[in-house]
Amino acid sequence: MLLSGRPPDATKGTKEIPPIFELSFSVERNLKSWAKCGAVPLTRCILQHRSVRHEKGERGDDGYFAKFEDELKERIRKINAAGYNGSVFQIKIREKVTSSRLSREATREERAQELAKKMSLGHIFRKVGPTCLSVDEIFVSSELGENQKAYKKKLAEWTKLKARKDLELKAKLLLQYQEIQPTKRFTSAELATLLKWKTGQTTQGMKVDELRSAWETAKLQDPPEDIILPEQPQPPTLPTVNQTALGRTIKRKFNEVVAAVETTADAIDPDDFNAIANQFHKICERRGVRFSNITTVEQV
Repeated sequence: MLLSGRPPDATKGTKEIPPIFELSFSVERNLKSWAKCGAVPLTRCILQHRSVRHEKGERGDDGYFAKFEDELKERIRKINAAGYNGSVFQIKIREKVTSSRLSREATREERAQELAKKMSLGHIFRKVGPTCLSVDEIFVSSELGENQKAYKKKLAEWTKLKARKDLELKAKLLLQYQEIQPTKRFTSAELATLLKWKTGQTTQGMKVDELRSAWETAKLQDPPEDIILPEQPQPPTLPTVNQTALGRTIKRKFNEVVAAVETTADAIDPDDFNAIANQFHKICERRGVRFSNITTVEQV
């Protein structure tokens, strides 16, 4: 009642209660509030309000923090001179991280690469500014960000595997050299390489004699299986809209429609079936697809 209000009632002696919610959240008031705080249009002007604390070096601090740090250093010096530990009061005010905004001439891929780093309102404003983003750009950037995370994970796993492969090749090369020069003794570093390849254990802290003794035992063991190193993962390319979550959802819905038509075609009323066919025919004409051009039917 308090939110939606009520009309006056003379018989009951009640007064009118205005619709508080409707008055407070009307279209006019919402637009006025959004413009004041910088949400629509996206200007973020609320950050320039006097109640908002600014970082050092940011527009709006008026050199206050630099002056504060200078005064603090002087007071700490006096405390230290008096024989106390003034360093406990030492603080470092965070500096504003400078960032460059993309130019208006930035390509679609440049915008997507930048937005893929962090999909947040603040990052979008700092990099793109108060310009419009299409739905396609948002989905493409989000998909690219996920693909980049997966790429970094695969690259880290591949790098570890490559290090093991390099160790394997180095160890086998040492064994080949020994076959050519059987009287040559392995150095401590070479023994550490052979033991790490053969046993997978670290040899840190072991002396040369200990390494030689450990190798005499380990060389009798069966060698580990050869590592098959796959191709190095490549950075992801800019996906198309059909390769994003939006595209996959549209494809899934399409498959559901096709499956529903196939399973219920015999049970659909003829008039309803004709209506469906006419609707699809209109869509095909709008998309430039003619039924006479359809020569094959592919199961989706």
